[in-house]
Amino acid sequence: MKLCQNLKYGVCDSAGATFKTAKAIQDLGLNLITRLPDGNKSSKQAFQKAKDGVLEWQVFDLSCDEAEDDPVTVNVAKVGTHTFKNRQNKGEPGITGQLLLVDAEPMRQLKTQTVNHNADKELKRITAELNSIATACLPDAKKLVDKVLKGLKYCTVSQVEYHEELHYNKKGRPKKGAQPDCSEFHVTAVVERNDKAIAEAIDQELRYVLWCSDADADPWTIYSNYHQQYDVEGCWKSLKDPMGFIGSFNVKKTKHMAALSVLMVLALLIQRLTLIKFRQFLKQNSLAIPRLSSNRPTTTPSWTTVQRAFNLAGISYDLVGQSVSAPRNPFSSLALSFLEQSSKWLRGMY
Repeated sequence: MKLCQNLKYGVCDSAGATFKTAKAIQDLGLNLITRLPDGNKSSKQAFQKAKDGVLEWQVFDLSCDEAEDDPVTVNVAKVGTHTFKNRQNKGEPGITGQLLLVDAEPMRQLKTQTVNHNADKELKRITAELNSIATACLPDAKKLVDKVLKGLKYCTVSQVEYHEELHYNKKGRPKKGAQPDCSEFHVTAVVERNDKAIAEAIDQELRYVLWCSDADADPWTIYSNYHQQYDVEGCWKSLKDPMGFIGSFNVKKTKHMAALSVLMVLALLIQRLTLIKFRQFLKQNSLAIPRLSSNRPTTTPSWTTVQRAFNLAGISYDLVGQSVSAPRNPFSSLALSFLEQSSKWLRGMY
């Protein structure tokens, strides 16, 4: 807290949407911004308001680079308040915060691919489950079909038919004139994708609800602070990448787990601060670096883009002689300049 005197908000995902988290953040003198689970009652009410078309949307322009080809915008709307209650001590007052519904339309293509992939998986799974039904009596077959139908999300099942197949219970060739003494009931049905349900699922994936304990915070402040969590997730993804520098190891004692958690949080914090400083460095020096996905430059690179730039720089360290060497290329000069400035910044912090 001493290093972050201007810190005002603590941001976390839906795992932190609890009274305990909100109270802990409040005790630190901060405000909490978190995402409410989609299954929360307040979230469902917000989604229903969006379907009914009764919300007043605000449009936020997220284009921060002049090199961006297409504008990126999201829609947000205020949807009331939600109170976190203390389930353990019901006499303690709850913590109330304002709700913000976000419609991230720029993510439609990605969410469409995800939902269609899940729909194809469900189609194969439901078809396989129906084809595998083989019971000794018709009521059991119907129960299994009903169980399968309850799990439908993206598909529909129609023309369900039950077929009784007779066979011999004993092994070997049956005697002449012997009658089948056993029967099994199998199921045939038509399983299809439900286009309407898939379209609704895509719209649902694009929307989420944010909760903020600061009653005076405007929608842009809430959304922009939560949106920065994308950088943290990118840093965490690279930190736990098995192809990185960190090897896997096992810990058994609780205190060792706690120590590892603290180390990971500190590493994540350093990554995040480094990313912020690198972006500031680019802006102050009117510089930009190419993205991983294209040659279009950016002044707000992700952590993986920064890693790529430093890898291309080819910088080597001589720990014995305490010297740094690098080949002549644009990335090496950029990296060396940043390292020089960041070392001054680190010495100023400690």
